[in-house]
Amino acid sequence: MKNIIFGALVATTLAFGYEATAQITTPQPSPTSTVQQTVGITNFTLTYSRPGAKGRTVFGGEIVPFDKEWRTGANSATMITFDDKVKMEGNEIPAGKYSLFSIPSKNEWTIIINKDVSGASVRDASKDLVSFKVKPQALPMHVETFTIGFNEFTNTGAFLDLSWEKTLVRIKIETDVEAKVMEQIQKFAKNPMSAVGRNYFAAATYYLENGKDMKQALEWVNKAAEINPQAYWILHTKALIQGKLGDYKAAIETAEASKKIATEQKDDAYITRNDKVIAEWKKMK
Repeated sequence: MKNIIFGALVATTLAFGYEATAQITTPQPSPTSTVQQTVGITNFTLTYSRPGAKGRTVFGGEIVPFDKEWRTGANSATMITFDDKVKMEGNEIPAGKYSLFSIPSKNEWTIIINKDVSGASVRDASKDLVSFKVKPQALPMHVETFTIGFNEFTNTGAFLDLSWEKTLVRIKIETDVEAKVMEQIQKFAKNPMSAVGRNYFAAATYYLENGKDMKQALEWVNKAAEINPQAYWILHTKALIQGKLGDYKAAIETAEASKKIATEQKDDAYITRNDKVIAEWKKMK
């Protein structure tokens, strides 16, 4: 009898213990999303919660009233982190982690970058870093779930897009690529013995794409080609630099060499690229 009672007590204890520790997991109505993106050469991380419209009027309605502070998502405030200084709509912001708040209105939004990173859903205005105005745009389609993402990339920037229902808000982001790239180039130029082919090629390509010293670019791309003579993409870049220098005869010869290797490697894209510039330079000889 004692054993039966003891067994029942143990079973009851285990049952209550299991009930106390077990957790029921259900879908989140506003799931958390983390976006990691490189803009220029600056790394961004964005964490926010994504509510759905679910048949409701979003902006100016029951979810996000006009002229009221919004945490720009659901649950806790949206967080944005970047590892180098950036500009948002022309406002310089140091590298770091920030909360992103907004005040939507019918014809204009106020975007607020705040230094409070506790995740509080209510903004501490004393910690505001910058605020600026942006104009909302009408979307041609319905966006059911609130979405933040990066779009329209250039070498130095992008747009941070907030879209929901039929509203799009775009925040222009600019990064200081020039200073960082030139610092790297200057470091390896001072100690060229430590440089590898990809550094010479990267430096030459940057100079070509940004209209810098083409003679220096040619010197670097020549060194890259010496290290990797079968790299037809390097030869193609060399041809482009020679073309910028007005040496069309040499540019055509280099492009022909690039095309020959690209043909052997069956890279149709580079065959086409070389054919195009060769045709252009033959007209200019």
